[in-house]
Amino acid sequence: MPDTIIGVVSDLFFTVRIEDVARTLGYTVVWARPGSPFADLLVQHQPALIIVDIGDQTLPWQGWILRAKVDPATRRIPVLGFGSHVDTATRKRALAIGFDEVLPRSRFVADLPELIARHARVMRPDELALLARQCAEPLPPLAVQGLEQFNRGEYFEAHETLEHAWQAEAGPVRNLYRAVLQIAVAYHHVTRRNYAGALKMFRRSRQWFNRLPRATCQGIDLAQLRADAERVEAAVRALGPERIGDIDLTLLKPVNYERR
Repeated sequence: MPDTIIGVVSDLFFTVRIEDVARTLGYTVVWARPGSPFADLLVQHQPALIIVDIGDQTLPWQGWILRAKVDPATRRIPVLGFGSHVDTATRKRALAIGFDEVLPRSRFVADLPELIARHARVMRPDELALLARQCAEPLPPLAVQGLEQFNRGEYFEAHETLEHAWQAEAGPVRNLYRAVLQIAVAYHHVTRRNYAGALKMFRRSRQWFNRLPRATCQGIDLAQLRADAERVEAAVRALGPERIGDIDLTLLKPVNYERR
């Protein structure tokens, strides 16, 4: 589950305050720096929240957040901003590009614990309890069918079937089917030598994996599936768009799951 906050802040007074409060709430803060690959930082950590000092002139936060809000892999991450109470123009720009809330500095500092608790994208205790119960249940028939297709290398068909399983489920375990189907689409693109399409789906899958247990759910070995997908993604990146056709397709492993 997301336990990281990304900070787009360089002022020492605010960085210390944010780190102190975040630590007491169980979060680790990762700081974005000038020239850092911000999009990759978001995809890697899938943070619960982004905090931005909109008065910071040393960080290109407007471009970073705008791109984050149009990328399907990161657009759901909430963004909290703070700045001068008299700079209404910058506040309006921040809200226009997708900030969830922008506050004056004094109120941000005073209310920070409550603000993090309100905005951070985390599962509620009742959702976590329901997910735990659902993960202990057997896979539904549609999901089993999709996994069988996946393991036969029928990745497009697996995507279609698992999408039906995802749409039929209202509980949080639906993220399981969505995560696997996006790996199926990524593998489909790999077999079709579609470099950009494969990387895009690997990126998108992380937001759903990060809302699932690390080890298993409904008998699916999620730790192994993550590791396998990461190896394929690394191989794709190493080959690049011109040589993706040379990839070793034996890297595309089946999904390990319990057959009940």
